[in-house]
Amino acid sequence: GLAVGSAWPTEADRLDPRGASLADGLQALADSLDIHGHAYVGVRWLAAMEMWLRAVSARLPVELHDVSSRVTELTQFIDLEWRRALSSGGNHSLCSAAWSQRASGLQEALRSAAARWQGSCRDATCRALSLLQSLALSNSDLASGSLAPSGLGLLEAFWALLKADPSGWVTTSLGSEVIADHLAEVVSAGRYGIDQLTSAGTPPSATQMALVLWRLYDIVFARTALECVATAGTMPDLRWPPSSLCPGCWRKCFRKGRFCLEPWEDQRRALGAELPEGFADAQPNEDALLAFLSASYSWTSASPAL
Repeated sequence: GLAVGSAWPTEADRLDPRGASLADGLQALADSLDIHGHAYVGVRWLAAMEMWLRAVSARLPVELHDVSSRVTELTQFIDLEWRRALSSGGNHSLCSAAWSQRASGLQEALRSAAARWQGSCRDATCRALSLLQSLALSNSDLASGSLAPSGLGLLEAFWALLKADPSGWVTTSLGSEVIADHLAEVVSAGRYGIDQLTSAGTPPSATQMALVLWRLYDIVFARTALECVATAGTMPDLRWPPSSLCPGCWRKCFRKGRFCLEPWEDQRRALGAELPEGFADAQPNEDALLAFLSASYSWTSASPAL
């Protein structure tokens, strides 16, 4: 089979993938409530945070009662701030310290819940990816691809957070403003399958949303790998998931002089890089990839065998 993703550390299979994804995802969710470098936030930021919390609340595991109640409390606080904004003609801002005080209860509940399990992520990027995949796949049925609340709302909320605070949690989790800017361009242009989500006339399925998020985060891995060429002279293979974890996730493709994966090819062109010699070109086997993502990240669905 193809050897893909060799730069990722080889680790033993997680005994409890759902627990690991909960530990990582809930920590990322707590981090997403932080305000970065602003004394005040305005109505645009409040609107984005409300969208985010509503998208999240529909997908939390049923056993996290304390977390769910605290999400509701924080959403109600945002509603109150909205009423204040309306009464002041929209010229309204919220002190960051006041937000931090209000959000601290939910953050403590999230971190307390996350501590019940052993996470597998080592950085904020991994935790954010885990959170987004879990939210996309939870409350879903892999066989039917159904998802009760539209997964498009999740992408819209993530996008709104990025636009409301370009230096905030989304950019931090992506690793750089350059990557965040490219992601914003991709979403605006409807690329990487986003146009199919918005033009179908029906809410996107959980599986469609999971694949789109996987492609969006591939921007991060591609940029990181290609930037290594300038500093180390070689390019690590950061395609995810590695074939050591999911042998069936990759199949051979034949494109001379360019990557088969669109996010990787976009980043190669942006950096003016050459295709590395000996780099095994491959494209995803989407059925196996979706099975892997569901088994690794879903908080609610039964995980099928890979």
